Amino acid sequence: APTTTTLGLLLKIGAILSLLALATAGSFVSWLWWSPPDNERWRNWVLTPNRLQMSITVTGVISRTAISFLATLATAMIASVAIERRGVLLHTVARASIARSGVSGPLSLAQLALERSVETTVRALLAVLILTTMAAQLTWTILLTDLRQQPIVSHPRQIPNAHNLILSDLDPTEDDLKQLSVIDTSEAGHLVQRPLSSEIFAEYSEPGVQLEGVDDTGPTVRAFLPITQRETRETVHMFQGMARVFESRVMCIRPEILRLQLYQGEICGTVQLGSVDADSAGIGAGAKPLNFTCTIPNLSSDPLRRKENWQFCEIFHSNNQPIIWKLPSPLLGLTTNVILVWDGFTGQDYNGTDTDSTVEKVRADYTGPWLSTTYNIRNLSDYSFEKPGSDISFNMTLCLFSQCVSTSGSIQSGYLQGINFLNISASSAVNRTEPTYGWDKRTKSFDMESIRRQLGAVPHASSLGASGRGILSISQDSLKSSIDQAPNISIEAPHHVWREAAWLWEMVSPPGATIALCSQCRSREDNTVFRMDQVYAQLFNHTLEETKSPALAVQAVQFMLARSVYSYYQNSNGVSGNATIDNFDLMSLPGSFVGYWTVIGTFAAFVLAFAAIAVLFRATQCSLPDNAWHTVSQISESEELRRVTREVTVMSDNDVKRLVNETEKGKGLVGRAHSLLRESLSGFWSRDAGTWFSVRDSIFVRVSEVSEGRPSTPKKTESLETGRRA
Repeated sequence: APTTTTLGLLLKIGAILSLLALATAGSFVSWLWWSPPDNERWRNWVLTPNRLQMSITVTGVISRTAISFLATLATAMIASVAIERRGVLLHTVARASIARSGVSGPLSLAQLALERSVETTVRALLAVLILTTMAAQLTWTILLTDLRQQPIVSHPRQIPNAHNLILSDLDPTEDDLKQLSVIDTSEAGHLVQRPLSSEIFAEYSEPGVQLEGVDDTGPTVRAFLPITQRETRETVHMFQGMARVFESRVMCIRPEILRLQLYQGEICGTVQLGSVDADSAGIGAGAKPLNFTCTIPNLSSDPLRRKENWQFCEIFHSNNQPIIWKLPSPLLGLTTNVILVWDGFTGQDYNGTDTDSTVEKVRADYTGPWLSTTYNIRNLSDYSFEKPGSDISFNMTLCLFSQCVSTSGSIQSGYLQGINFLNISASSAVNRTEPTYGWDKRTKSFDMESIRRQLGAVPHASSLGASGRGILSISQDSLKSSIDQAPNISIEAPHHVWREAAWLWEMVSPPGATIALCSQCRSREDNTVFRMDQVYAQLFNHTLEETKSPALAVQAVQFMLARSVYSYYQNSNGVSGNATIDNFDLMSLPGSFVGYWTVIGTFAAFVLAFAAIAVLFRATQCSLPDNAWHTVSQISESEELRRVTREVTVMSDNDVKRLVNETEKGKGLVGRAHSLLRESLSGFWSRDAGTWFSVRDSIFVRVSEVSEGRPSTPKKTESLETGRRA
């Protein structure tokens, strides 16, 4: 008989390979679950469609195969330990001995553990082996439940960049009017059209000026993304390429009216900055008083609607009245426009009759950027008001915003064209959804909350950040780099180049017209007043009511209009180069650790149990796993067991157990029932009394008692039939 039990070469190789497979599977799964999202190898792996699920499935098959092999080997070793260490009960000798040949898994020995047919240590290891082997077949399915649909940044890709109309593509022999027929600027139709969407944009912003009497949004450079597909815009993570940029900064300053007159449906006068110092506001030296003429729209007679009557009245730049204020902007070459924002005789009736009226100031209050003033009608023969001699009151603020230099002004005055296009780089930390607006039956108005949040027209918008507003962010360094690389357009450039840059501004700011923001007022037939769609009116009113900021309200309306115009013509844009983008793709990614820890815990418990069994197996001497004949020979060579084998040639294992119990206890049916009940209620750590057999010197021998060390002297076993007769 061998002095030390050894495993065959193939078993050793198989065990080593299986352990390596388990280690590799555990490491691979840990890499999948713990790698940071910016790990390039991990991203390449999970971004390949179905690769993650397939790799988990294949890894599960490999690990289950490895565990099955190791479990079979561990079964042979634990059976050898049980037989040679303390022995097994008589009726389990055959099962335990055959298990040493390595032809069965741990479930074949489950009965030994349940019946306490082996010692406590072996039973505990056997229980762990059985449970972990069974769990290993299911945990990989649990692992798949850890996968969640999550956004992940895709690989960068090139897309055609159509960021602007390319007028040079048209017939150069045609005159300007025919060449520009694609752009309809005749009646400022976009002012009265309802915006249909709220496309995502990119933004760079800085804090505004903090000064009494000034309301400032701060420099706000926004870029229209030249992406026509909404789904792509909503999932874009990074955009790099040429885009039309738009300076959205608005600064509203408290005005002071020096002169006011009503004449033929117009309000005329002279205005200057109030107590605000222009240098302190950052707009340059002070300017001379400016003359203005604002057409009064046909106001609503509904008193509930009169609170929503607001107008934008532009103060025109001319040689006789130059506007020398300069609103600072990161973009170069922009002019500064000035408008008066006022609420048009709110709460008073005016019919627009072409008569003259003389007014006298009654009061003038200043709150923040607002002038709140009251005038009294002096000309009692004026029937423009229902009650001549009554007071008229209104609120007014003077707002500055930047605009591209007009085409004619650029060429005639020799100015360089302002920056309208930049090669920007913008990004976002999360994907987003483009906001929409709907009709609220309760308030009888449009719900503009989500759109105002996107535009930053809500209180404390800076705390939301770009991600909270659902837009892309342009960093300061990126914007500076883009501006440094921006090409200059000289005055010698072809006319169509100027038109390509200026057309959007002409659509947004029609010259010589008052913009009315009121739900019920009407445009004038002479095109001196354009009533914007009520969506714009409610956007302005809701923003003003919630933020108390006229600058934010004006900015929201102007940008939404510009975006609507740009979107309207976007499908007419010509392709000019490529842009680079990557998107947030929804992929199945590890989103939970329940299945992961179940797999790792199962692996760890199994390997520890296998290692403990292997250590105990090293002390065995008479077992040869993966060999069958010795398991039969060691039984047949035992004189005591040979008599048993002759009597159980056609008996089942349960019959053998029953006969053994009857022989040893002689209790019949009642005794067997009592014994079964006792087995069910007895503790796990107790040991059956009965006939125990162990292998000594390569032969099964009977062990009547088991001490701390070796079993006592074998005793002779009588046959089952003899015992039964006795």
